[in-house]
Amino acid sequence: MKEKKQHTYIIGATALMAILVMTACEYKDLGPKDVTPDSVELTIDFDWSAVDSIPRSYTLMFYRTDGLEGYTEDEPVRRDVFNRKTTVRIPQGEYAVTAWNNDMQHVAIGDSEQRQRLHATTLPLDTRTQEDPPTVIDSIFAGQRLYDYPDYMIHDNVERLELYKDSKEMPVLTLRPDSMVIAVNVHIRGIKGLAWCSRIKGAQNNIYGKRYIAYNDRQEETVAMMFECGYDKDEETVYASYYIFGLSDAEDRETVVPDQIVLFFWLPKTNFFYPIDISDQIAKYRNREVSKIDIYIEDLDLDLRDYLGGKSMFNLNIEDWKDIDVDMRM
Repeated sequence: MKEKKQHTYIIGATALMAILVMTACEYKDLGPKDVTPDSVELTIDFDWSAVDSIPRSYTLMFYRTDGLEGYTEDEPVRRDVFNRKTTVRIPQGEYAVTAWNNDMQHVAIGDSEQRQRLHATTLPLDTRTQEDPPTVIDSIFAGQRLYDYPDYMIHDNVERLELYKDSKEMPVLTLRPDSMVIAVNVHIRGIKGLAWCSRIKGAQNNIYGKRYIAYNDRQEETVAMMFECGYDKDEETVYASYYIFGLSDAEDRETVVPDQIVLFFWLPKTNFFYPIDISDQIAKYRNREVSKIDIYIEDLDLDLRDYLGGKSMFNLNIEDWKDIDVDMRM
């Protein structure tokens, strides 16, 4: 019996070793599939002096510009790196490079195969969660759809990069990212009865829902973006800080709904929203290159106790929601 057990152990150990060897062989090469024998080692470095927050990781897209046979602009080379100096291998040639941080939670990247269409966008809130006011609330923004606000996002673009193996020195690409978003700070004073709130959110309209990454153009269609609010019941103040891709253009302002911030209040047995006109404050920022927008409302003279026990102005039940199909190339 002992001899049979020894044979069994030897056979089992041999089989286990064979499985490990096959597994190791199967996952041995984890490098990029587009690395070729003529690839060039490229050092990536960063200058973070123009950003407010250094991201954890970064995406670089290399778009060919040399028209080399067998390659088109629809076949970019992608590299994902951490936020420190590193080296990557890129097939030799001439490129335009677009880069952005990829550590975002609320932003999706679309059309990455074509540099002129590469863009960042957030998604409609009613396709993401059932805890926010449904799309019927969009009617207060004249049909502008309700989106989540974007994360802090930065980018950089290099229009010409030449990589050839016969270079005497290893090439170095130093990226100097800057912000793609505008920081908005909101302070609204004069709201009584905040002690009755379990939650407050806000939404701002007439802002862009998509931003092109390689080019600074923004989408013409405007949306409303929702954000979380904090509040101080003793100071009777609601406040918020969030990002937007940009303000819509000032053309034909008479044909659209005025600039507003709408506050959504969760109160006992009722839900209630309150629109606030901010047209005068937004006017000084529109059609200008700005990095920050400050919105201060003093003496709003709103008492939430007047709305306790009333009929809800928005309903959070799942039955009230509608599915919206979003066609997006990722």
